[in-house]
Amino acid sequence: MNAGRIIVCAVSFFAAAAGIDAACFASATHDSKTSPAKASVAKTSASVSPSLSATAKQHASSGTEPRLSADEWKHAVATLRQMDLRIPLNNFDPERMKGSFYEMRGTGRHEATDMLAPRNTPIHAVCDGRIAKLFLSRFGGTTIYQFDPQERFVFYYAHLQSYAPGLKDGQLVHKGDVIAFVGTSGNAPPNTPHLHLSISVLGKEKQWWKAAPLDPYEVFAHRPMVSGK
Repeated sequence: MNAGRIIVCAVSFFAAAAGIDAACFASATHDSKTSPAKASVAKTSASVSPSLSATAKQHASSGTEPRLSADEWKHAVATLRQMDLRIPLNNFDPERMKGSFYEMRGTGRHEATDMLAPRNTPIHAVCDGRIAKLFLSRFGGTTIYQFDPQERFVFYYAHLQSYAPGLKDGQLVHKGDVIAFVGTSGNAPPNTPHLHLSISVLGKEKQWWKAAPLDPYEVFAHRPMVSGK
């Protein structure tokens, strides 16, 4: 374990002890070291996504802890593909997510996708579920953690401009509900509004700061764009 990981783990421990959501620290540690690199969010990655099998092996061999085995990763992606998830932004081609997960942020991988859109673009819940936590983070800014109905997965929406009116912790939402709006809160470049979206596998403790990340592109690549304003 390197020094950066030790720091993240320490922060996560004390944050959890204080009842504070620590997931943003692990995710945002990468972003916080990348002022110039964060601006690369405005560019579409040219990397080619490998096959699901190859991607699963790549994912299992590197990245943040806890890690999934290749078989666990493939099973999780297959399960998510069967859930008929909704792309959270209208008129967004999922091919634009390709490669973002594996881009470097400081000393670690991004492990999320950045979805560029005009400021105040509505963000829709990707599935039915529960708002597990609304959180204001130094790095992620205004954020949402949403669980699916079976609480197997957590969906993290960050750099939000604002929440949908009346949204609150514990609220049940339906797929397609507007839950927030695209912005640049946290450490996002002020002139590059986007949705930072991550998808992770929850453990039995349901602690989202210990969830194992998956590549959103592999989850959404087969999904059609949703038309609308």
